[in-house]
Order: sequence, then C-alpha cells, then structure tokens
Amino acid sequence: MSQVAWFRVKLALPIGTASPAAHKAEALLKRAVEIVAREHRGTIGKHLVSLGGRRADCFASIEAPDIPGGVGIVVNRTGGQVELLFDARQVTTGLSQKIHDEIVQDYVALAVAACMKDLGYRVTEEPSEASVVRLLGVT
Repeated sequence: MSQVAWFRVKLALPIGTASPAAHKAEALLKRAVEIVAREHRGTIGKHLVSLGGRRADCFASIEAPDIPGGVGIVVNRTGGQVELLFDARQVTTGLSQKIHDEIVQDYVALAVAACMKDLGYRVTEEPSEASVVRLLGVT
C-alpha cells in the first residue's frame, strides 16, 4: 500500500483570472519545472501514479531516475497555492525539500528576468550547473 503525501511550496499563482499575469505565472512555473526535470534527466508528464496504482492528475509531474516514483506539481485552483505530490514510501522528505527548493529558485530567477525584460532591460540568460538561469548582463 502506498501513502500519498503533500508538500506545500512557497509559491502561489494568481489563479482564477484570465489575466495575462496569471498566464505568465503558469508559463514561468511550467518552465521552472521543465528545467528541474532536465537537471534530473527526467521527463515531464501530467499525472503521477503511486506504488499502489493510485493516479493523480497534476499541473505537471517529473519522472526521473533519481526521484523514485516521481513528483507531481499541483496548483490549487481556488487559492493558487503550489504543492508537491509524491508517494511518501518512495520519496523522502529531504528529496522533496530539494525539489521544492529547485523549483522555487528557478521560478524566482525566471520571474526576475521576465520582470526586468518587461521594464525594458535587455537580459541575457544562460543555463549553468550551479543555478538554472544566470543573468549575464542587464543593460
């Protein structure tokens, strides 16, 4: 029998509106999840299946060799709260914290770069091993 566990992420999206800001926030989260999946040599999906065969639909999911059972990213449609979903018998709290930190750091870096671009700055991004996005220059 598997045990489903939730891990609350320190992100909330402006859900419930059809505003450009809401769409941009979702696109940034999706990009951050894609970057984390790539860093872990994983794939992106739309659902997570626990050891017990329980299927959960997600905003996105990551399946990777170093993430046993994978991790689902769920966005609460009433408050916009972002949560991680995982099978507690396969993913440790330490690993879920690591994935949480990576998603938040990538999201924030991407959001800062997007804001700077919106303000008229030229921002150059480059993938790096130490972080997802390194701002090379702002003019």
